Amino acid sequence: MLINFYKEKIRPHLLSIVIVLIIFTVVGYLFARGNSEKIAEFIKEMFTDKNIIDEMGRIDGFKLFLNNLRVAIMSVLLGFIPFLALPYLIMAINGAVIGGVFGAGATLSGGLPIWKIIVFGILPHGIFELPALFLAAAIGIRLSRMVGQAIMKKEGREPVRPFIKDALKFFTLVILPMLVIAAIIETTITPLLLNLAM
Repeated sequence: MLINFYKEKIRPHLLSIVIVLIIFTVVGYLFARGNSEKIAEFIKEMFTDKNIIDEMGRIDGFKLFLNNLRVAIMSVLLGFIPFLALPYLIMAINGAVIGGVFGAGATLSGGLPIWKIIVFGILPHGIFELPALFLAAAIGIRLSRMVGQAIMKKEGREPVRPFIKDALKFFTLVILPMLVIAAIIETTITPLLLNLAM
């Protein structure tokens, strides 16, 4: 059931989501390269303001999980707004932040080269976190299209209610566990790997 939901409803939107993320990651990276200290300070403040990172630089795993969960839920809920496909905006913002981390990486990590930031600082938890956010955005984009079709009373449109039911199940059984795993890795394994890489 979940596999069919993924193949038929989610997978068709993933490529466009990844493309948006990549484009804005590049934009964020290029912008941060010329403003690395300011961007580094902005990123630190962003995580500190959300209480994800304390003054000692330690990551609060639960708050990190809640932040990522909020982003995923927002991506889905924006799907109730028809025609605009607003979950792409969430991906664009995430891409810009990731690009900012890459661009300001040397400042943020004490001179660590970008490949080490990617391999040791992002990849371990990113292999769970990013796909989870992609899947949530795909649900939102699909939902936005379906709501738009319902408003326009398009012939042959997909019924919205069964989709929402399946989406809730998929979110709970697939996306939520991926975000939990990502938060655990980011608070335990990622800091150790970054310390080893320095």
